[in-house]
Amino acid sequence: AQTTYADMVSGYVGTILDTKSKEITVWDGTIPTSMPDYLGEGTENNPYLIQNGTHLYWAVTNTNRGVYFKLAKDIVLNDITVDNTGATPVIYDKDGNTLTDYTSLNSWNTDPNKMFGGTINGDGHVIRGLFIAEDYNGNVADDWKIGYGLVSRIVDTNTQTTLLNLGIEDSYIKTTNSVAAAFIGTLSTSQGEVSLNNCYVGDSVYVYSQNSSGFIGSGGGKNLKIGISNSYVLARIESVGGHGAILGGVWSPFNCTITNCYATTHMYGNEVPNSVNCYTSGTKQQGAVKRVTDDTLKLRTLAPGSSYYFTGSYPILKVFAGIPQNVWSGYLDSQIEGSGTSIADPYIIATPEQFAYVVSSGGAEGKYYKLTNDIYFNDVEKMNWNNGMPVGNYQPQVWFNK
Repeated sequence: AQTTYADMVSGYVGTILDTKSKEITVWDGTIPTSMPDYLGEGTENNPYLIQNGTHLYWAVTNTNRGVYFKLAKDIVLNDITVDNTGATPVIYDKDGNTLTDYTSLNSWNTDPNKMFGGTINGDGHVIRGLFIAEDYNGNVADDWKIGYGLVSRIVDTNTQTTLLNLGIEDSYIKTTNSVAAAFIGTLSTSQGEVSLNNCYVGDSVYVYSQNSSGFIGSGGGKNLKIGISNSYVLARIESVGGHGAILGGVWSPFNCTITNCYATTHMYGNEVPNSVNCYTSGTKQQGAVKRVTDDTLKLRTLAPGSSYYFTGSYPILKVFAGIPQNVWSGYLDSQIEGSGTSIADPYIIATPEQFAYVVSSGGAEGKYYKLTNDIYFNDVEKMNWNNGMPVGNYQPQVWFNK
């Protein structure tokens, strides 16, 4: 299982605490019939604050074109855990009992016509207990338009839809005659722009459908712009047709770029988009995605990008570990500008990752280097510098010399 900030927080006891160690309540299944009382104004500088499942439900099912939301805490839709290690996924209730009857669970939005066209900033929080079990009985010929997920479908016109700094764990999505993903069921459009950044789908998530994925189940079009960056998928993804960790049945991804992403299965279920610094331990070779072993995904030499944090296991995102973005990720970056031939044209070290690479590789004899930024190898506020010990359960990066 992946290491999350919740694993490092003192007193963490499971789904009743969020990643910032605050007590939360489980959604009671209430479906809002009108706009809830949000704090905030829905603007970029003062977004509506999502504090419970009802707030979240209204946000993703009422279009909200151009409206901004931000999670104020982790959201637990059902107090369950999902185990993907066996032949079939198993759902356990809060007491650890195996669920064979799902009628007691709160079902997430099952109306595939509900759309979203705004921005949700998870702010380093996690959604848990997303549950959908749906057999769509409509026009099967258009099953790619029938999407299920946190967001069923994005708005069908020129709109910017953004999800960022958001994780999904302990969730179960299984649908038929439709498409599904943990984040966005279907794009169902050939116009607009979709952006996901600093997002993840944990290894306790199961998704199954005609086309399925961690982030986008299906849809596409040459005029649709898709950008997914600094994100990863550890979930179990299965399908009748095509599935991929990042994209499922997405076609014509001419304006789609996937950057600094990784997954433990193959990344794409249909056409392969532009992939920059992406890794998979899956069995399929897809475009520029680098195939590596599962063990290699856990190595310091992986270099997934400075938004990640090295733990000795799968890379996690700094935003979920409470690590400032300018603090060393623990990884190495060999991409350094400059020629290093003189004081006038030195190698430029702008990040801790570049500095660490130079030191770990022994540097280059006779070459010149220049720092252009302050370098932070750890969060200085989370270390006791009198005794060299971390404060609380902070997990520092240990320096090395060669």
